Amino acid sequence: MKWEAWIWGFASLAIAVCSATGALIRISPVLVAVPATLFALGAGAFCIGRPRFATVGRILACIFAGIAAILAATQLPLRTSFAGSKGALNSAACDAAAGRFKPGVWAGCYCMKESQVDSSGNVYLWTSIDKRGRRGFVKTKAPIILSATHEVDLGEGWSYVYVPSRRPS
Repeated sequence: MKWEAWIWGFASLAIAVCSATGALIRISPVLVAVPATLFALGAGAFCIGRPRFATVGRILACIFAGIAAILAATQLPLRTSFAGSKGALNSAACDAAAGRFKPGVWAGCYCMKESQVDSSGNVYLWTSIDKRGRRGFVKTKAPIILSATHEVDLGEGWSYVYVPSRRPS
């Protein structure tokens, strides 16, 4: 197998893991999906009508590049892990709203670091907190979270958001 197939295979795996954990939310899916799509289409078009160029490695590289593009554009691993964890997340949101939240508790696939309830009734369940910002789930009635720079709508009032830290002025 060619090195291109290995690179795109590992890239697809990395994109799936980053998406499932929510780390892919910091970058625009377009930055990953467009180059992967262009590679898949370009390499695939190059092999059409040229049987000696259509090696197993090139075909697998095209397939993995297409998978990487789909995963990045749809955030499918995040949506899948959320669907499996929705019951536990609903429970954690109810606990947070009632003031019974315990940091470090697992809600399905996610470890909740902190919770927050704002004046509008939005419940934030933070899964990652660092000096650059916070990532986590929000149970809300509002269509858009104003403080979030990136948001993935997961349906039924849930979103996954990235809120950057405020820099002191």
